[in-house]
Amino acid sequence: MRMLIAGINKGALIGNQPLLSWYRQLFSEYLARPDTWLMVIGYSFSDDNVIIDAASGSQLKLFIVDHVGIDVLDKNKDAAIYSPGPLFTKLSRYVTGASRRNLSEIFGRDRSRTKS
Repeated sequence: MRMLIAGINKGALIGNQPLLSWYRQLFSEYLARPDTWLMVIGYSFSDDNVIIDAASGSQLKLFIVDHVGIDVLDKNKDAAIYSPGPLFTKLSRYVTGASRRNLSEIFGRDRSRTKS
């Protein structure tokens, strides 16, 4: 079976698929464990988010890699009158670090394709 879930309402669509629902449950359980670290790469945090739910009841530690860094959490960052957005308020205390660098800058050239 081939499947692609994209766009809006992904949470409900995932919930309707037993395998994806099970993966989501496992992910949530792992995030809730003590001393859990999660590196989030290029994710907008704009859909139904198991990360937010897991963080609120745990000691989750996040490291964000995104071209806007931790600002990916703050949808209000460019507002004329600033106040932190709800996502930033919920997750910023769990962020231990962030990078605005591209993955190619972080990891360098793909060595698996170079000749020795």
